[in-house]
Amino acid sequence: MFSDAGGVDEAVWNELNPSSQQFGDCYTYSYETFGYETFYGFVYDLTTSKNVYFIDTYSLTFPTEDRARLFENVMSGSSTVDWASCPNLRAKLNYYAECIRAGFDTTGWEDVPWEAWLEEDALDGAA
Repeated sequence: MFSDAGGVDEAVWNELNPSSQQFGDCYTYSYETFGYETFYGFVYDLTTSKNVYFIDTYSLTFPTEDRARLFENVMSGSSTVDWASCPNLRAKLNYYAECIRAGFDTTGWEDVPWEAWLEEDALDGAA
């Protein structure tokens, strides 16, 4: 059962991306362009840095695709992300989990895969 109380606040989501004041909007809003070169240093599969915000360049198309790639990766039995080393990706995942908990009746939900990397207090008050 979905509740109108849930949902992603795009302003909050954008705050979890690299600084828009410094870099501008990170999404291309096009499926024909998979990412701006400006953001390649923040893409997990293109850098050895753990200061990443995106799973891959496809995550740079739309905010919804960014969330879908995060969710797909964490739900996959063959996750490619070293979640323990990527605090920015974990922060996005934490926020998304909070939105899911706020938007759905989660009675009986235990040990769901997307909450495996949550911070200690990430879901305080949600449910």
